[in-house]
Amino acid sequence: MCDCAHLTASDAQWSLFPNPSTYFTNILFRHQLSNVIISFIDINGKTIYNRSFALVKAGQVINVPLANISKGVYIMKIESENASTSEKLIMQ
Repeated sequence: MCDCAHLTASDAQWSLFPNPSTYFTNILFRHQLSNVIISFIDINGKTIYNRSFALVKAGQVINVPLANISKGVYIMKIESENASTSEKLIMQ
């Protein structure tokens, strides 16, 4: 398991694609993580998507359906027992 306390997306812990997106996005995890929470937050601070995973394996891709949200900029936040990171997602 990764000791990922200070990793960010740019450190290749995970990648978000496509971004910008229209109907969905995918998250590819490059390391195994435990107790993962994935959240998408709008510009008003409202959580529009929240899902928990006991374990995410290295190489696992999680598809996030976002067809029913408005166009705009959102923050994707990934939390695990060892890390917390975020990235902007643009919905077109």
